Amino acid sequence: MKNPAILIAVLVGIWGAAQQDLRAATTYSVTESISCFGWLDQYSLDSATYNNVGPQACVPTASTNAMTYLQNLAPGYFGTALTGTTYASWMAADATLVSAGYMDTDPASGTYYNHIPYALNKYIIGDKGFSSVQFSGMFENSQWTDAPYDKPSYITEGTPTTQFLLAALRANNAILFSIKYDGSGGGHELLAGGLNWTDLNDDEIIQESENATLYFVDPLDPSATYPDGEPGGGAKFTQGHIWNSSNLATSQLKLDYSQYGGKLPYSDNYSTSNSMINTAFVIAVPEPATWLLLGLGVAAGIVFRRRARD
Repeated sequence: MKNPAILIAVLVGIWGAAQQDLRAATTYSVTESISCFGWLDQYSLDSATYNNVGPQACVPTASTNAMTYLQNLAPGYFGTALTGTTYASWMAADATLVSAGYMDTDPASGTYYNHIPYALNKYIIGDKGFSSVQFSGMFENSQWTDAPYDKPSYITEGTPTTQFLLAALRANNAILFSIKYDGSGGGHELLAGGLNWTDLNDDEIIQESENATLYFVDPLDPSATYPDGEPGGGAKFTQGHIWNSSNLATSQLKLDYSQYGGKLPYSDNYSTSNSMINTAFVIAVPEPATWLLLGLGVAAGIVFRRRARD
């Protein structure tokens, strides 16, 4: 090749291609502690006592398991005030969230997703007084058209992104997310617990072929054990295949997994669920150093009141 300019262009092209090929893949792997999660089954509320709401109770039940996670993660802040320590107390917390003053879950149609911020703010901060808890989320604006609640300022417009989920998982937050089944109007609520993904071409887009795995607690099948067909203890992570629906990092995430058919007593009844992730709601607690300061403040107040009485 006699033309130096052409030779240089060819060499630059070869170098650029080699650099592209050598670009290291990035692995994202984060998993929250499974031992902290609640394992309340939504079908535990499938009785006349609870207006047979169990089949539609995925949102309040996933929320109860999320709050159990929070109090186990931060006992110095919450103690056991959010959901208590027994299965019966978890059911009581779930029954509160189901009620008209909170999520207003309908036995026929379920829960409007835009009731989640209102209900959990009322329960965690209003009822229980944990004012240092912070919320965030990603919801499409269309979620706010059918109910009387305005969109909170901390909710970002749009469907959840991979980076939003990763950031919340790295911070050990509780992450509730909803899915909409492909080809139907139905949906379900899950509680995220981990993500494992190797971004082979480092483009921050989950390709279907990259076989990324999302871990979550499914309120239809939350327990690691089912003695006599009833939840027996220890939360269980279900695994799902997650990827972006198009070649955009902001495109909607798809999720496929083997979903339990519901109902108790437990039986081996699973089928493939193909869905899209359409909302995410995150509950964050203060850092441990803040718990200590809060605890010291409470203790100081108690001492002051005792001295004042003396």
